[in-house]
Amino acid sequence: MPASRGSTYTIANLIADRLAAANVELVFGGHGAAASPLITAIVQHPRLHWVLVRNETAAPFAASAYAKYYRKLGVCVTTSGPGAAYTVCGMVDALADSVPVLLLSGLVSRSNIGHEGFQDTRTAQLMHGAGVQFAKAPMTADRFLSLLDSAIRFALERSTAAHLAIPVDVQTSPSDESALARLPFHIAEVPRCAAVSVEHAGRLLLGHRVVILCGLRAAQARCSSTILKLAETLCAPVITTLDAKGAVDEHHPLVLGVDGIFGNPGMAAPRALVSTAECILAIGVDRCDPVVLDSTGQQQVRVFGVDDTLATRLQVYYHVECMLIDPELEALLSALTASVREMQSKRMLPPGPQQARDYSSRLWKYFLDGEWRERQASLPSSPRRAAVLSKTPHAMVTGRRSMLDTDDTADEGDDEVRGFCHPRHLLTALSAKLGPDDVVVVDIGDVTIWAGLCLCFDGQGTRLLSSINMGSMGYAVPAAVSMGVSLKRRKSEGVVYLITGDGGFEMAEQELGTALQQGLDNLVVIVLRNGVMGRVRFGNTGVAGDEIILPDLQRLAQAYRMGFARVQRPAEAPAALESALAAQQRGDARHSFLIDLVESPELKAEYATVESNRVPVLRLIAEYLPTEALTASDMELLSIFDLDNDGLISPEEMRIARQVFDSFIMVHRQRQRMDAESAGETEDVAASAALSTEDREYLLQLLRSGDFFGCIASQKLLVEPLESSPDSNQSPVKVYNLHPHAPQPPGSRARALGSVRNLIEGKIPSVEALSRIPIDSQDYIAGFELGTVDGRPPETMGEAIIVHGTAYCTLTGELPAATSPATSDGTSNQQQSPAEAPEAPPAEYYRTVRGRYLSSVAFLGMPQGAVPDFYVSYEAPGVQLPTGVQGTNAGSKKIPAGLPWSRVLNDLYLQTGTTNPLFFYGIAEFSHFTATAISRAPVFNENVIANRHKYYREPNLITGSQPAAVVGLLSVAEAIEDEAFRTALDAHLYRGYFQLYADRDTVDASPEQQTPQDGHVADQGDHSCHTCRLMALQRIRSELQQHPSLLLSHTHALALRRPVQHLGDIEPDVVWRAVHLLANSCVTKVHMSVHVVRGLDALESGT
Repeated sequence: MPASRGSTYTIANLIADRLAAANVELVFGGHGAAASPLITAIVQHPRLHWVLVRNETAAPFAASAYAKYYRKLGVCVTTSGPGAAYTVCGMVDALADSVPVLLLSGLVSRSNIGHEGFQDTRTAQLMHGAGVQFAKAPMTADRFLSLLDSAIRFALERSTAAHLAIPVDVQTSPSDESALARLPFHIAEVPRCAAVSVEHAGRLLLGHRVVILCGLRAAQARCSSTILKLAETLCAPVITTLDAKGAVDEHHPLVLGVDGIFGNPGMAAPRALVSTAECILAIGVDRCDPVVLDSTGQQQVRVFGVDDTLATRLQVYYHVECMLIDPELEALLSALTASVREMQSKRMLPPGPQQARDYSSRLWKYFLDGEWRERQASLPSSPRRAAVLSKTPHAMVTGRRSMLDTDDTADEGDDEVRGFCHPRHLLTALSAKLGPDDVVVVDIGDVTIWAGLCLCFDGQGTRLLSSINMGSMGYAVPAAVSMGVSLKRRKSEGVVYLITGDGGFEMAEQELGTALQQGLDNLVVIVLRNGVMGRVRFGNTGVAGDEIILPDLQRLAQAYRMGFARVQRPAEAPAALESALAAQQRGDARHSFLIDLVESPELKAEYATVESNRVPVLRLIAEYLPTEALTASDMELLSIFDLDNDGLISPEEMRIARQVFDSFIMVHRQRQRMDAESAGETEDVAASAALSTEDREYLLQLLRSGDFFGCIASQKLLVEPLESSPDSNQSPVKVYNLHPHAPQPPGSRARALGSVRNLIEGKIPSVEALSRIPIDSQDYIAGFELGTVDGRPPETMGEAIIVHGTAYCTLTGELPAATSPATSDGTSNQQQSPAEAPEAPPAEYYRTVRGRYLSSVAFLGMPQGAVPDFYVSYEAPGVQLPTGVQGTNAGSKKIPAGLPWSRVLNDLYLQTGTTNPLFFYGIAEFSHFTATAISRAPVFNENVIANRHKYYREPNLITGSQPAAVVGLLSVAEAIEDEAFRTALDAHLYRGYFQLYADRDTVDASPEQQTPQDGHVADQGDHSCHTCRLMALQRIRSELQQHPSLLLSHTHALALRRPVQHLGDIEPDVVWRAVHLLANSCVTKVHMSVHVVRGLDALESGT
């Protein structure tokens, strides 16, 4: 019951009673005549506590912090005029962070409104213009209770800011006290989530690469263990927004910390995982642009939401495939975990994603293969984990999540001599001291980044509060005071740690007076003082006027009756923290404390400086490759040096890579020297140890052509061991059986000519005889491999493909005398042929031509009349390639959308359920297209591997947004029982090539070739370059050959200038180039027909 207030019950009393009924405890604000009746009613109310701030700017910040922490309505009160105007920043801050805050501001009396008198301001219009949708000024006491309830419900149900500007004479107007009993306060209840919706969400998530993102409401729900159980079930890494830090135990091996702050991209591992994730499971999140959107602002990933309020804005900003809402967030997450586990058990598969996997981001291997479980077993079980002061368990794999992973003995220059201390020394020590009831309030600036990097919470209840979306400097002091008051009134032992910088502290240090007046003894203020506004200075160029001089903080602390310690050296940090904690444990003598940490003004806070303990690849290969020209595809190819398959390049692996680079440079310079000598030149081309631009471009070409480790580079993505067939509902690749009533697909017989194996080994029995065997393209639905058209000589044979009765070939010939540099899309301009090669005229070299009759020495085709057995369809959600010229965004380094080609083929093979080879053809659209084409016809009985430089002179074709027709063969040779059939297939697949390369490399490693030359080569004390290369090759081969089944594919593509719907729509002006497609290309759309191959009919006579 409301307390007695005299003879008249006023609107002010009504407001106070209704706030108490809405479970409000604290009201923050500044005083003034226009709000005096309302403030008096609040002070007199037994269930409300009035907190007088020193400046009204602090009131909404304090109310917002209270609302964020307790998930209640935050209330602030100000007077008219400047009092209300001061609150605009804080109200917009609450609006941006989706926090329920109600501002009640006074107005001059109604008779004075509109006369532009003293403090006569249109406050409601001011707030409405700032974005506060519910901003009203009631001019009568009639129906006031209804309007007040609407404002409270609007703020709570929509989790936003609301405002009422109340004239002072309305506040004193009489009101009906009985209305409170007749109209009890209530808000809408959130309905329970249906079980079928939970099951549907689990089905969509299962088997995909999922990243769990925790937001504010996940932290408010305090369900760390439940979130981690879901993450463990999905093998999903977990990241958090800054205000959700502490929502989960950050020592868990699946938790990667905060994913970036204030536009900083975050650490490499979390960003790489987010960039290559298929699904984002957002728990209690409103906005997550850095995680969901690409650089152009387009959604790049599927989004699923879990929340406990209808006020979530996730569906407003993004396309959300499934949104689960339940008032009990923990129960909802438990139900989702149980649903996923049940589906996993029904499929008789171990926990974790079981779908055929794409390792385009090798970091996923750590999660998808369950390696994180080994790290989890080694974690201490103590709630206050001892590991907090040591290196995080899985930093070697996933990269540093925090400054905890930094070596404590790392050199910090002369900072200590100059009297500066790195913030990590204090903040990492603080991490080990945090209790479950403690609150960390962080201001805006470099301090925010330091907190995100250096603090590590254990998910036992510690919370972090900050101004997330507005980035309001000065937020932390009033927010910390708010939390201090609330904890003190609840008799909590929790401590409020305020972490601020020079600028933020100076903006609101007067609020320490509020803390003094409230008798707060539970504050520990940490000022990171560097004398500048860090984010302004380090985030921009040419900055001036950002210096800050603080008063004597020791005397300031004494004035506010606080303890004090200054930290200028790393060794002083633990002692200062112990002194602060001791001040919190003195019973009646307990008092607040201020720590002044002096840091270097040159110390920049940024995520980019926090690197993996593994050596960054780009930094180490910069000496060898033109890093500015490297694409995402090139980085994929560098995974060939990841010899232990842990997803990263270690220093030892990089040493081997450098020796491999050196060996090729040595050979390249030997060839240059011989060419110079044959031309009568005497210049020593290998005199310089430094690599030239030409050397780097040569190595990049070798990388793209696969010449470092032969075909292994393009095959690694296709040789992962096959797993149990995925549920067709789980795979995004849809495979339809065109003979559903037949006991097994009838299949078809393909036609074959020659052998790719013989071609590579240089053992073609008769080039002329094979090339004369007529191949009429109109007799085939599709076909591919090597050839030339319309009677051209065998010396012009190149990559060939038949689609819809027409043959297309990329012609080859002798190397033209004058070459043109490669174009920006990775292709080469047309080149002139030498006079001694008239069979390859300049206009035709490396040009794709069409014709009816194909001459070939190696060919595989599906004859007309054959009936397909399956139809394959896949379209990436929300991805549409730009129309227009092929190869757009060719130089983009963005990780592409869609699925890798290897993943599509893997899912195709698994879902057909057959052990026979599959012949496929159709139309596809690629977001990242990587291909190669032989540049010299392999018809001279030369070993192609031994003469790679002759046969792959042109750089790989690397484009984006590329439509193409595709034709190919897919098989697991070990599954074919018929040895003759298996041998015939081996002739057209890359099976057995590893041994070919091994044989050739053994020859290459002869003693005379192992002798290091002057110049840029490996140390002579080590193994020779070729020996190291052989060792690396042997490790790769042993890994590949131990798999029980290797999925191998040979795919050709006809790159098109614009998309077409069907193979029959391909016109001459649409065709661009016939190429060999590499497995790391990414496809966004594919429609193919598939034949089960029951046998091969040889086109050669007498076979």
